[in-house]
Amino acid sequence: MQNALLHSQGYVPFHPSLNNAGYQLFIKPEVLEFLNRSIQDDYTGLSFFKKLLSLRSNPRNLDSGQHKNKPHIHRMHAIDGILVDYKIESGCVCIDKIQYNPQANKKHELPGLHIVQKRSDDTWQIDKAYTSKVETEYLAVNGQSNNREIATKLMQKHIRDAYGDHIDRFTLFHNPTINVLGDTFESFRDKVGGKLTNNMTKRFAKVLDDVQKEDRSLKSVAHSQGAIIYSQGVNYHNKTKGTLLDKHTVYFQAPGANMLVTKRILDKAGIRLHKDGHNANPLDAVPQVIGMNSITDMRKPNIKNIARLLVMPLSVVPGLAPLSFAGPELSPHTYPHQGLKNYGKQVGNALKGSAEKLLKRII
Repeated sequence: MQNALLHSQGYVPFHPSLNNAGYQLFIKPEVLEFLNRSIQDDYTGLSFFKKLLSLRSNPRNLDSGQHKNKPHIHRMHAIDGILVDYKIESGCVCIDKIQYNPQANKKHELPGLHIVQKRSDDTWQIDKAYTSKVETEYLAVNGQSNNREIATKLMQKHIRDAYGDHIDRFTLFHNPTINVLGDTFESFRDKVGGKLTNNMTKRFAKVLDDVQKEDRSLKSVAHSQGAIIYSQGVNYHNKTKGTLLDKHTVYFQAPGANMLVTKRILDKAGIRLHKDGHNANPLDAVPQVIGMNSITDMRKPNIKNIARLLVMPLSVVPGLAPLSFAGPELSPHTYPHQGLKNYGKQVGNALKGSAEKLLKRII
C-alpha cells in the first residue's frame, strides 16, 4: 500500500535489491537522471552512493538536518559540494532532490558544466550552474589553478580572442583546482593516458559525445591544462567508442598538450582545428617546455621555429616564475597572446603600476 502511495507521488524504488532491510529508499526519476548525467567521476560516485545508502540505517545522521525553508524536508551534505533533500515517511526515505551546492567552498568545487553570460555592465557571471548538458554554441575548458570565479572571467577572454567579440554566452566545462601539485599531477596522468586517465577527462569525453549525438555543431577553446583534458578526452573516446566527433571545432590557447600528438588524435575523431589551431607566447614555458611544442615544431625548420627553440631554455624563468608568484599581468601564459610587442607593453604597464604602488607606500 505504501509503495502504491509513493508511486502516485512520483517516487520509484532506488533499487529493488536494497529494500530488504532498514528504511526503504525511494527516489524521483528526474533525480536518477541527474545522477546518471552529472556524477560520472568514479571516486565521487562511490563516495556519494555509500553516503546515500547510509540513510537506510540512519536517516537522521549527523550530516543532515531540517531544510531551513521546508520543515518536513531533511537536507544532507552527502559529500563536499553535493546536497541531498529527502523526507522520511513510514519507514521510507524519499529523495526529492540532489544538487551541487552552489555555495560550496572553492576547494570543494566539482567538475561540471556552467552557462556563463555577459551582463549589461560588461562583467561576466554564471547564469546557470551545473547544467546536465551543453546548451550554447561555444564551450570553454579552463586550465589549472582556476576556481570557478577566476575561470569565468578568464575564459571569456580566451573564447572571444579565438572566435570574436560578439560572443556573450558560452558553456564552461570547469576544471576545478586542487592545488598546484594536485593540478600538475592531474596533467601528468592525462599525458600518460591509458589507465591513468583522470575521471574528469573521461567525463569530458562524454560531454563531447553527447553533443555529437544531438547532431549540432560546437566550437570550443581550451586553455593550458584544458588542452590536455580536451586532447586526452578525445583520445579516450577514440579508444573506447571510436565514433566520429566531426561536429566539433577547437582552438587551443597556450596549450599544455603537444600539438603534433593532439592533431593526430583530433584527425582520427574528425575534429577540426579553428584557424591555425593554437596560439602561444614563445616565452611561455607551458606550451614550449611542458608541451614540448618548440621541439616538435622543428619538423618545419624556419627562422621563427629556430628562434623559439633557442628561447626554450630561457622561457622557464619568464614563463613559470610570473605564473607562480607574480600574477597574470607579468605572466606570458594567463591571457591570450597578442604578439611580443603587446606582451612587452603588458609587462611594462604591470611593472610601472607596481613601482607606483611602492612609491605611494614609501612617500
